[in-house]
Amino acid sequence: MLNKKAFTLIEIMIAVAIFGIISVAALAPLVFTVRSLDDAQKSRMAYNKERQAVLGIFAELRSAVRDAQSSVRAERASGLSVAEDDRLAVFSFLPLKKGNPAAVCVYRVFKENRLKKIKGGLYRWELALPLDDTLLLADAADRTPINVDIEKLKPETGKNIIPSVSGMKIYALQGSEWSEDYSGQLPEAVKIELKRGDAVTEYEEYFGHGAVSGAEQNSSAKSEDGNERKNSRKSTK
Repeated sequence: MLNKKAFTLIEIMIAVAIFGIISVAALAPLVFTVRSLDDAQKSRMAYNKERQAVLGIFAELRSAVRDAQSSVRAERASGLSVAEDDRLAVFSFLPLKKGNPAAVCVYRVFKENRLKKIKGGLYRWELALPLDDTLLLADAADRTPINVDIEKLKPETGKNIIPSVSGMKIYALQGSEWSEDYSGQLPEAVKIELKRGDAVTEYEEYFGHGAVSGAEQNSSAKSEDGNERKNSRKSTK
């Protein structure tokens, strides 16, 4: 009778362990690659959404009401909750393209607050005219729509257009200098800095000779050769 030998339980366990280690070592680079591609895709989608939102802000600025005493207001209100807490208000004709009346479009950042159920990000409000007097600054020299009291606007009444943005800085170009606080007609250029974590993305738009009137809003902004003007620029710090 032949003496047949078989693997012992310990030998089987050792073989399984070795096989598991080899499998993990072989699959680890693949898992890392898949995760990296997924993270890159999410980052790209977030950037595209952010860029489209910023282009929308620049479009509203370009469509600012020209015959108003003041159609653009940018103010700096740095505080403890948000390090870069600038606010922007634009009295714009752009809503006319969507069949809505001219409106004051307002932007500000809210920090995430789980207790108050506030999602962090850059919020937008479109305030149709006429504005309720209670929404205007009490100490404003004039009662024009651009002097809306931004502090009274609540996140639940606005739209979070760029989630997870933690700060915003706005600069208006006057002559050769960038101003942090601005109120008046459409400036020569506007620079927007958006903070997301430790990363800061900067966008600039130059407006040339200023805003267009309501009548001019019915046609797209074209250059003399019929091509659309595109002069927004982006840089990452």
